Amino acid sequence: MNEIKVLYDGALALEKKGKHQDAIKYYQEVLKLDLNFRPAYNNMGAIYARMGRQDLSIPCFEKALALGADEAVHFNLGTEYFRKEDLDKAREHLKAALRINQRLLRAHIVLAYLYEKAQLPEKAEIYFKNALTIEPENRIAALGMAVSLSGRGQEERALAVVRSYLSRKPGDETFANLQASLLLATGRTDESRQEFLKLAKSSKDYTSFTDHVRAVRSENQGEFTQMFEGMDKKIAERTRRVLQLRKERAARKAGSDPSLPPEVQAPEEKKQEMKDLMDLSFLHLFQGDSDKALQLLFQAKKLAEEPAANKK
Repeated sequence: MNEIKVLYDGALALEKKGKHQDAIKYYQEVLKLDLNFRPAYNNMGAIYARMGRQDLSIPCFEKALALGADEAVHFNLGTEYFRKEDLDKAREHLKAALRINQRLLRAHIVLAYLYEKAQLPEKAEIYFKNALTIEPENRIAALGMAVSLSGRGQEERALAVVRSYLSRKPGDETFANLQASLLLATGRTDESRQEFLKLAKSSKDYTSFTDHVRAVRSENQGEFTQMFEGMDKKIAERTRRVLQLRKERAARKAGSDPSLPPEVQAPEEKKQEMKDLMDLSFLHLFQGDSDKALQLLFQAKKLAEEPAANKK
């Protein structure tokens, strides 16, 4: 027994140092002395799992399970079968883990993603909710549930999930960005624009580029001066074209059926105006004016959602 303890402690020490192959050899030596030494199977299974070797990790965990069931070994088997895309066996073991410990957070989360993968979003929602009940600020569960709901066309409910998470973790830029996108998807254009503007002013990922552009432009170096002058001309040209399209649309409206909404225009004109608005948005972004760029981006988005005239 002392020899087993020495070998097992040595295996643990090697594993902590990241020497996984050496640790496996020690665990195998332990099992030569005692085939029923359950921790060795568990630990070898965990090493193989980290290596992505489900062909080796699963047999180790199965042997550990045969020697004694607990939530950990069922969860480990559930995740390994999930990675192997054997969803039936994964579900079986994950639910077995929850029968032992109903508050095993990781099992709820993996089951939620399992049902998403199986295209059963209603069942996935149950386990996302369970996870958020156990840990309301769990990022993976909140993000998974928001994306799942949004993918099912339930943007309002997804928005509620995102806002609930942000009330606990207000500095999470991924969720702030998702909130802005969901506001846009639910038709709250002004609220969405304000959220995007906040991100544009506060997030390093948004501001670093425009700050750099402003700095370059202020240097007024020859090659950059020429580049920015070219942008100025393109902005003026695109702006004139957008205004002309809108003027023609208004004139056509005045001489047509007054019951038609003024937004209706021919599909080819709508496509051209959207392209010009997008071009203007990027041109202003490259000039360092992120506020104007976002305003134009929202105009393009709004135009995309408006009806086009039917061809006759």
